[in-house]
Amino acid sequence: MRLGRRFSELALLGLVSCIEPGLHARSSLTEAPLQIPYDHEDALAPALERELGKDQLRTGHASRLRSEGSASVGDVRLTRARSLLGERIELGLEQDSLTLLPGRWTVHVAVPARHHVTIGVRGPAGALRKLTIIGGPGLTRLRSGALADDGRLPAFVSFETPRRTAEVLVVIDVDHSVQVLRAVAERFPSIDGAAAEALPLVGFPSPTEGRAGYQLETPPRYSFVRADVAAALKRAFKRTKRRFRRNAITIGDASQWNGGRPATDLGHRRHISHEGGRDVDLGLPSMQGSSRIWTRCRVVRTPPDRAECAEDSVVAFDAERMAYFLATLIDGPRRAEDDASRHRPKAVSPSGHGPRPHAEIEAILLDRAYIAEVREALAKLYERGLVGAATFAQLSEGRLLRHSPWHVDHVHLRFAGASAVTPEALDFEVLPSNTGMVAADDPSDARSGPRGSTPAGSAAPD
Repeated sequence: MRLGRRFSELALLGLVSCIEPGLHARSSLTEAPLQIPYDHEDALAPALERELGKDQLRTGHASRLRSEGSASVGDVRLTRARSLLGERIELGLEQDSLTLLPGRWTVHVAVPARHHVTIGVRGPAGALRKLTIIGGPGLTRLRSGALADDGRLPAFVSFETPRRTAEVLVVIDVDHSVQVLRAVAERFPSIDGAAAEALPLVGFPSPTEGRAGYQLETPPRYSFVRADVAAALKRAFKRTKRRFRRNAITIGDASQWNGGRPATDLGHRRHISHEGGRDVDLGLPSMQGSSRIWTRCRVVRTPPDRAECAEDSVVAFDAERMAYFLATLIDGPRRAEDDASRHRPKAVSPSGHGPRPHAEIEAILLDRAYIAEVREALAKLYERGLVGAATFAQLSEGRLLRHSPWHVDHVHLRFAGASAVTPEALDFEVLPSNTGMVAADDPSDARSGPRGSTPAGSAAPD
């Protein structure tokens, strides 16, 4: 394909960059532009049919476009595109989205300082050939994708921006018309006792530093959480990494980009919870290999059709790291063990037992075989002064940390509070298509053994 044809396929909110003839369309409902590229006059009608559908075309559309320069197709107004060679493709702060047609493009996306930012690509599920993110200062490690990404649309990259307004380059290669969008939300504050109400839904930030302590495993479209939940988990991951200097723990299913349950877009919801950004699945910390969503025990079936760990079958589970991570989540931003906190006042939780957490934990679901090892490790951490008395008591009883079938390959965290508010740019649904795919979280898909991998969504119907 010639370079000129590449330029002819760009539509950018009415500003079209092209060499060869083309059209762009504006819908009276969406105000989203659409360019119909064609190489010469004889190719105009096939181009219209390809982009708008044969059933929408009528005799005379092509002739009116040739003679008059515009025509209406349903709610879509078609006009000839301007020919502007070399235009810079931008998604500025004054706009939330732009439309691109088939081709390979580089889009300059402006991002505000000190915000949660999600950049998304919305279109047919199989339209994406390649998506690359190139960050600027403070975002040089930013990457798209995840360990178990399936390459389907919608695709998202989420991150937290530095102190200055920056720009991110999005290199995208698609074989169908797509929309590039951006959603922003203010970063959650350090915490001053604000209630977890009316907080935005944000994509869990891609790690941008080696000491982040986590990796994304599930497709990013399923890794959206409430803003305070993101802040709490990020802090706990980083502190755990700093303490143990071991491998990163992976993040599995949270909520869909619109706050729904993961895999709703595929037609088979993976969980009975995971709505509103309050639930997160994490991989089990491992002493050997990656800390991904893998089983660390021998799985047995128990009535009525449940999966649990067999007694004394746990292998390579890093219980000490799991215990420390959970305690850090409960303890909150400050603990007496922090050198920096010894000279600063600590926020006190409503119970008066210790520092206030970023986000209150409602439940921790895990198989009883892992729980036994976590509590044994917790006692040793308490003796060393790394866990507070109140936290030790909470994790030692059965109300917070409790057994749940099917949690043989991950830990499920549920946070208290209201569901997150979905930003307008992310408030859309994708209708399931007939993909012929098997539900990734069918309970029968659970595999045993530390190397037996289950999908990033886990095998638990939680």
